[in-house]
Amino acid sequence: MSVPPFGYDKIEIVGDKGFTLQPNENAKTIEIIYKWYIEGDGSTVIAKKLDSMKISPRHGGMWSKATITDILKNPVYMGMVRWGYKKEKKTYVDGVLKKTRTKNSDDYIFVKGIHPAIISEEDFNKAQIKRQQNTHQCTTPHNELKNPLAGLIYCQKCGGLMSRMGSNKKNKYDNIYCPNRYCDNVAAPVFMIEKAIISVLSDRLRDFKVEVDFTINNEREQAIKNSVLDDLSRSHNVIEKQISQTYDLLEQQLYTADLFKQRNQELQQRKEEIEKAIEKINSEEKSKVDQKYYVEEFIPQIKDVVSLYFNIPTVQGKNDVLKTILKRLYIIKKKPIQGGMSLMKTSK
Repeated sequence: MSVPPFGYDKIEIVGDKGFTLQPNENAKTIEIIYKWYIEGDGSTVIAKKLDSMKISPRHGGMWSKATITDILKNPVYMGMVRWGYKKEKKTYVDGVLKKTRTKNSDDYIFVKGIHPAIISEEDFNKAQIKRQQNTHQCTTPHNELKNPLAGLIYCQKCGGLMSRMGSNKKNKYDNIYCPNRYCDNVAAPVFMIEKAIISVLSDRLRDFKVEVDFTINNEREQAIKNSVLDDLSRSHNVIEKQISQTYDLLEQQLYTADLFKQRNQELQQRKEEIEKAIEKINSEEKSKVDQKYYVEEFIPQIKDVVSLYFNIPTVQGKNDVLKTILKRLYIIKKKPIQGGMSLMKTSK
């Protein structure tokens, strides 16, 4: 634990080794955030309220929707910790043993912490239920979808999910805009983005040329390949344990720095060789599966979307069809006086 969560200070455990957390003067802000959220305010509204009250986040400046969201989903505030959420990784650089934390992992469990909670478990769970209910459905009270691009369009400038703004006196058409108040991406008409999507898909179909080798391994060949992968995987696990042990031996001063470097380098080299062998076998199989999928399923789906999209009578139908081939699209629109819009697609 290097930097404590907002609302806590890091303190030494009395009579024992290590550190724990203690609520500080910002704990009241955490309580207010949860209270407002449970009562119905969204993350953006809460950020604006805190700014208007001159309550600053940890490093000063303005509150953001992302910061509020991170606070609302962090179980540390109800007295729990995520064990294994950021795993420790040891490295040896320039004669110094360094310990770093990896990116957030999905392989973690909740355990009871020894620090005091700021939020009750009941309120934390209420906030999680509300967060699930507030996922972007973009529907009217009658559950009628109004945005054919719902859940698909992301801002290429800030990375946030973009929203629909209905037509009004100022805007003749429905627009897609970035709700991030600190982002200056320009709104674009829904119909313009729809045309751009279909145009890009059409271009991809015309340019798409692939030769597929449908060579299918017989059962004997596949069994041999599976056996090789199993052996490589076991060897990889053994070497990873051996690498970890070299760091432990260095910490215990049972290895000199030179001996550690030599042993660690040998193991790392063997590990890389095994990983390359595994990657080669997996990539060969994945390439065959991907090519077959593109030719037999994905390309026909794109053709159907291109030919049928503008004839689909309902907004819901259009949204459903787009989601069969697209996961998310990033857009950035230049200012009206410059014209133009770039669209970058990420397909399923």
